[in-house]
Amino acid sequence: MTIQEEIQYTEHYLDLFMTGKSNSIELTIDTEIDISQFTMLKFSLQPIVENALVHGNLDTVTQPRIHIRIEVWEGSNELSIDIHNNGKGLPQEDQDKLNEILSNHDSLQQHHIGLKNVHDRIRAFYGSPYGVVVLRTNPQEGFGIEMKLPIYHESRDQHDQTIDRG
Repeated sequence: MTIQEEIQYTEHYLDLFMTGKSNSIELTIDTEIDISQFTMLKFSLQPIVENALVHGNLDTVTQPRIHIRIEVWEGSNELSIDIHNNGKGLPQEDQDKLNEILSNHDSLQQHHIGLKNVHDRIRAFYGSPYGVVVLRTNPQEGFGIEMKLPIYHESRDQHDQTIDRG
């Protein structure tokens, strides 16, 4: 699925979640690449946004925001997708614990299931250099993660994906 399609599904989810609530969440996408030309696993963004809503209590913030930055580093074969929200953050030690949970392949967690599931699916599909990392964020400024993916371009035949090796 293209990144553009995944963002559209995430926007629809966000609209449904906020139905009947008094405020709306500002979702911003910041990128210089054509996101209709790059692919990612289906339902990779929605669980991250859901975590922001539920665990970050975004629906209770005065001006809730989710910012998604998508970029390709020059000379790299990787996409970097940073997702940051201005909801309730985590203390530094909890951020470190969450990164440990994500890096532990054998852990079965009762908490952070959505985040761990996205990370494990990315690793299973693309390999171990890819996945999700919790970004060091000031807890008063919200919560952020980085998703690293290999560069896949959308081909004319939607079932035929090829990796760009640079």
